[in-house]
Amino acid sequence: MKILDIRRHSMRQKPGQHLSQDGVELARRVGAHLGPYEAVLTSNLTRAIETAVAMGFALNATSEEIGRYPEDLPEQIEWPTSLEKIDYRLSLFPEHQILASKQVASWKSILPKIPEKGCGLIITHGALLEIGAIFLLREVGRPIEGPAFAYCEGLRVHVNGETIEAVEFMRLPEGRRMLSN
Repeated sequence: MKILDIRRHSMRQKPGQHLSQDGVELARRVGAHLGPYEAVLTSNLTRAIETAVAMGFALNATSEEIGRYPEDLPEQIEWPTSLEKIDYRLSLFPEHQILASKQVASWKSILPKIPEKGCGLIITHGALLEIGAIFLLREVGRPIEGPAFAYCEGLRVHVNGETIEAVEFMRLPEGRRMLSN
């Protein structure tokens, strides 16, 4: 069995691309309870790379694919909102369903780099995390429910061979959840 953690990046100093001090501190707190990881993949955007490093993990690779999405995606899926609502909105946009499928394929591309009984980490972005999560939840027959993912929240995926066995939500305590800043 392999474990793949897929997390949203931490808070940045908008409109810039770098993490804010609060974002660095959040990533450090979350990272202290994660790992070790044999493979770490982030989007090629600065905030994702800095999140992995602040969590305490060196990168193996970056990917443009897990950080790129159409400008209208958040508005069209009404992100950030509940996974149920995003699932409904996703059904109205076939092009976003294709993007969700590509996200999952990109996430799974790290699996060959993870040894049996090992762990991998992916740092991605809001909206992309939700649409990919919906496709993974469908794959395992799990209900699609719950809020959008806050900074540094995400999924823990249990993989046996090529089969996704289980998907868990990795949430922060209610007082620490922040969807946007």
